[in-house]
Amino acid sequence: MATVAASAGTLRAERADSTAWIAVAAGALGALLATLDISIVNSALPTIQGEIGATGTEGTWIATAFLVAEIIIIPLSAWLERLLGLRTLLLISVTSFTGFSVLCGTATDLMTMIVGRAGQGFTGGVLIPTAMTIVAKRLPPSQQPIGMALFGMTVILGPVLGPLLGGWLTENLSWHYAFFVNVPVCGLLLLLLLLGLPHEKTNWVYFREADWFGIVGMILGLGGLTVVLEEGHREEWFESTYIVRLTIMTLIGFVMLGIGQFRAAKPVLKLRIVMNRQFGSVVVMALALGMVMYGSTFVIPQFLALIANYNALETGQVISSWVCLPSY
Repeated sequence: MATVAASAGTLRAERADSTAWIAVAAGALGALLATLDISIVNSALPTIQGEIGATGTEGTWIATAFLVAEIIIIPLSAWLERLLGLRTLLLISVTSFTGFSVLCGTATDLMTMIVGRAGQGFTGGVLIPTAMTIVAKRLPPSQQPIGMALFGMTVILGPVLGPLLGGWLTENLSWHYAFFVNVPVCGLLLLLLLLGLPHEKTNWVYFREADWFGIVGMILGLGGLTVVLEEGHREEWFESTYIVRLTIMTLIGFVMLGIGQFRAAKPVLKLRIVMNRQFGSVVVMALALGMVMYGSTFVIPQFLALIANYNALETGQVISSWVCLPSY
């Protein structure tokens, strides 16, 4: 009888309370918001370029600025979470994301739009990995698969809904609402974070002991590599001094990141774990999935709008149906 009672008590103890599920819902909503904004402007990009007076080449920076910033901040999220605490980090990120969304929605020139999109990338990128952190921290092991399934669903749903929602808003209201739609969602997200996550003290030890070689190297390396791959074909690759300099900067960044792996007690990015067979295989699969999904949702809208003369809504419908095809 005592054993049965103990087992029942253990099962009850392993069930997360409502506050924990509120936190998980907040993480899933944040991940959905971040992935949605990667692609929400793609179908509306030609319209935005025309209204702010940007050429096709210049307009690609509206998407590129977001991606560069997001690629840089995602690996830094774990360090920032230990430094500031999960709740504080997310509250700062969501509040700032709201402000940058409003800045994009009110932009009348290319530079303002690029600054706003870069800000969205820096602040929104934090929401993707921290969603998994919330699942690991707030749910018991027996319920973590449910939380991870919810996270996976929202991450896949974002790129599917983004072009369709952006196209519908552009055709029926205005492209500005592709950014303003984030405001009420962020308001709800802030409420869920306040209710679901406990406050954690800021730990400045992580700032003093940070792997600054690795941090600076990762910013230079990942940022430079993204721009080289994005702009290389337009600049005739290494025929351009601009691309050559960016490539040198990228190589210096990766060298600094490598130095940080050996000299730092706690590297900002532990590359050694990639050598683990299971983890390394997941990284390769995620890389392939990301290349296909996010690459196509950026290139195809440009073709449909500029060559096939589709409007924003038709472009969004094509992209959404194309992304959904693998699920059938």
